Amino acid sequence: MTSTFFGLQTAARALSAQQQALDTTSHNISNANTPGYTRQRVELAATPPYTVVYEHQDAQPGQFGTGVEVTDISRSRDAYLDLQFRKVRERLGEANARSSSLSTIERTYGEPTDSGIGNALDVFWTAWQDVSNHPEDLGVRQNLVEQGRNLTSLLNQTYNQLQDIGKSLETDAEAKVQQINDLTSQIATLNATIRPVVASGKQANDLRDQRDVLMDKLSQLVHVTYLENGDGSVNIALGDRLVVDGDRSEQLNLVNPGPSGGIEVHWSADDTTLSLQGGELKGIMDSRNTVLPGKLAELDALAAKIIQSVNDIHTTGYTLGGVVGGAFFTGTGASDIAVSEALEADPNAVAAAATAAGVPGDGSVALRIAQLQKSSPDGSPTINATYQQIISRLGNEASQAEATVTSQQAFLNNIDENRQSANGVSLDEEMINLVKYQRGYQAAARLVNMVDETLDTIVNRLGLSGR
Repeated sequence: MTSTFFGLQTAARALSAQQQALDTTSHNISNANTPGYTRQRVELAATPPYTVVYEHQDAQPGQFGTGVEVTDISRSRDAYLDLQFRKVRERLGEANARSSSLSTIERTYGEPTDSGIGNALDVFWTAWQDVSNHPEDLGVRQNLVEQGRNLTSLLNQTYNQLQDIGKSLETDAEAKVQQINDLTSQIATLNATIRPVVASGKQANDLRDQRDVLMDKLSQLVHVTYLENGDGSVNIALGDRLVVDGDRSEQLNLVNPGPSGGIEVHWSADDTTLSLQGGELKGIMDSRNTVLPGKLAELDALAAKIIQSVNDIHTTGYTLGGVVGGAFFTGTGASDIAVSEALEADPNAVAAAATAAGVPGDGSVALRIAQLQKSSPDGSPTINATYQQIISRLGNEASQAEATVTSQQAFLNNIDENRQSANGVSLDEEMINLVKYQRGYQAAARLVNMVDETLDTIVNRLGLSGR
């Protein structure tokens, strides 16, 4: 037979369970707008029943329910959506880095504008045309030298600006490596905090939320794989090597330049190279090590073509003084192309004539150079066409990169919406739960009052009759 206080114990369990449910609901409502918070759910279960053995030998044992208890406070977390969110965020991070770099390079060229290289080329060829029409005019010759100086200055500036972009990318890569180190260190610290909580039978829900936020950030920076252990800690791998192993984390460092000539990420412990498979850091490093050198090489090739094409013709001509023409341009590429010092000092040294005879009005060599705008002696694309190919290719790459960012962002938004629906707090649902658990608490309180009245009757009233 149950004790006199059996009902009071059952009611007390009900009060405790409903109170914990109310507390959890309040916690959810309070964190409805907290980034990374996961809705928590109280798991209620009936407590083990009380078995009654009757004194009569023919009677079968019976059971009385003993009430309710909270078996767990769990997180409403969808691991699959987390995985998909982090994969897409990784791809978006890489695409963003590439798109940003290409956009910056595109702005450096500043096309199409009157201040760009394309317009400077057109003005330069027009200046040669003017010299061919008025070879004896010193002012026309001076204008040609000035337009040549303007063209070379733009090529120099563009090359230097592209190199500055490379330095900026190196700084960005260094910052991202440091962020990765900070995040993995924080995750390892949280692992160490979560372990004893899980060992005590609890779930460490809020700590897990903090760790998930850090893992979301990490996935944007670099491709990682991860696995949660039975003790509540999570192991994270970069490639085939653990960067977080329980409460320990490994550090990375940026090597500039690395053995390959570009920037590299190495494991600090043994200086081995880390092969990046995705994320913002990979996008930055690919831009620095592959995209940018390609653009510099294109600009160098353009400058070299200008130098060779103009000089090959100019050195066949003659100056106003009947002297064989020297090089119009000096240098080997975009970084050092310049108008020769001889021409800067004396525009009469422009070799516009085809002979040394000083035939009045002979500007045939200047005309041949002017015609480089629309034709190439060896049948290859003209200088202008080569430049337009550079700009067109860059524009297409930038547009494709931007389109990739747009599509990946839309995909991420869709997954994030689904993840918020699964993991986030719905205030409407929580208000319903609040009413439900409040009424449960009120009912349990009434049960306590009823048991109290029963005990009062037993203690204070039973046996008073007939006194």
